[in-house]
Amino acid sequence: MILGCDISTSKCGIALLENENNIVISDAIVFDSKFSLNQKAKQFHEYMNNISVKYYNKIESIIVEEPLFAVAFGSGAAWSTSLLQRFNGMTTYILYNIFDIEPELINPNKCRSLVGIKYNKGMTKKQKKDMVIEFIQNKFKEQFKTERTKFGNYKPTLDDKADALVLSLYGCYKKIK
Repeated sequence: MILGCDISTSKCGIALLENENNIVISDAIVFDSKFSLNQKAKQFHEYMNNISVKYYNKIESIIVEEPLFAVAFGSGAAWSTSLLQRFNGMTTYILYNIFDIEPELINPNKCRSLVGIKYNKGMTKKQKKDMVIEFIQNKFKEQFKTERTKFGNYKPTLDDKADALVLSLYGCYKKIK
């Protein structure tokens, strides 16, 4: 089994694939915006402990989305990037500590490309997110349910779940090669 984690300080997409065609877990942890990083890490730790109880000896590898490094000068982006870097370090250590497996960090764009998601030039961020969701929906059919808001957008956390599944799928493809 391959565990994929799309880490962010507001929510984390979590996916566990038995193989490239079977979803075991597709979920998202949504953190309270008032929580400190330590409180969010504790919530992540508790969630991963619950997964380990059932799947500890079955998980072969862990794939985590590499945190972004770009910083826009003159804005709060440097602070956000620093916070994400810290939280990513905390969560990858938690994963290592619980499962005794060194998580592999991969650039999200490289990962998407390696599983077959190709963006067209000029696509917006929303179009790219929708493309990932649609790719996962086409791949896993009824195993990955999509819902839309009354405005036609995908429901919150669906993109995080899809990103985590892309990470797990990459791990499955890597294992096959």
